[in-house]
Amino acid sequence: MTAWQAFSYQGSTYDLSHLDSFDHVFVQAATAEKPERRYKVRIHFGHHCFTESPKLGDDPALRYPEPRHDQRTFDFVRWELSQQLPVIITALMERQVFHTGHLNFFTIELTTYSGNTVEYEVYFEVDRDASKGLKLVVTSAFPRDPVRVQNRPARRPMKLALILHNVQVGKPIKLPPRSGRRH
Repeated sequence: MTAWQAFSYQGSTYDLSHLDSFDHVFVQAATAEKPERRYKVRIHFGHHCFTESPKLGDDPALRYPEPRHDQRTFDFVRWELSQQLPVIITALMERQVFHTGHLNFFTIELTTYSGNTVEYEVYFEVDRDASKGLKLVVTSAFPRDPVRVQNRPARRPMKLALILHNVQVGKPIKLPPRSGRRH
């Protein structure tokens, strides 16, 4: 999962090198009570960042050749929005992050696509890496469907620094309390 193969369709090539894995150091600033902390993280992006579930009638040439036999269709909107992912992810320390209630987290970016403002949902997991560091895997990213509101966060946001620290020391991440309001 280090380098993504470009996708070609009807004579056009869609570069995916912006989603190649890379290392990043997240820095938690020092406070009066705590010293600065640095977290070296290997960042990976999954193919759900630029593909979607196949639909009846999809052109078979749009199938992205994923080696794990997960049949997905290349999605031009997801691909275009995915070009923002490295910047979004490296700025996670300054962003609101929400726990899904499962083993992953997400953030929402307001961005533009085709002249319209869209909410871009970015889902990720954090785990220990075999090299004794941390890895952050962006498992999926897509524009939020305005009709589906059930996945809007009902909990308070949490800090990426808390997630990184707890994963690094092997401590469970507790769900923050409900905010009492729905968006």
